[in-house]
Amino acid sequence: MAASSGWSVTSSTAPIATSATSWRAPTATPRSPPTKPWLRGGARASATSLLRPLGRFLAMYVVGRGFLDGWRGFLLATLYAYYVLIRAAKIWERTKG
Repeated sequence: MAASSGWSVTSSTAPIATSATSWRAPTATPRSPPTKPWLRGGARASATSLLRPLGRFLAMYVVGRGFLDGWRGFLLATLYAYYVLIRAAKIWERTKG
């Protein structure tokens, strides 16, 4: 004997919209190319931009105790410092170039 769960399958008498006119395709709106938030804020490249990757590495590896994670902590700190360097290079390229 099956237990009743309170659910029943019945046919619905509500009409289903099958007309092609009931659906509208989304319209394309022209957009400007996306800009990064750090570039929108008027970021500028300077001589100290070259020291930021070193500072980020030391902050993550030494201050953030990444050395306790071994090579994984070293890799993460190195990759994040590389990201900071590339970001500074892109800012310099867009403002100077």
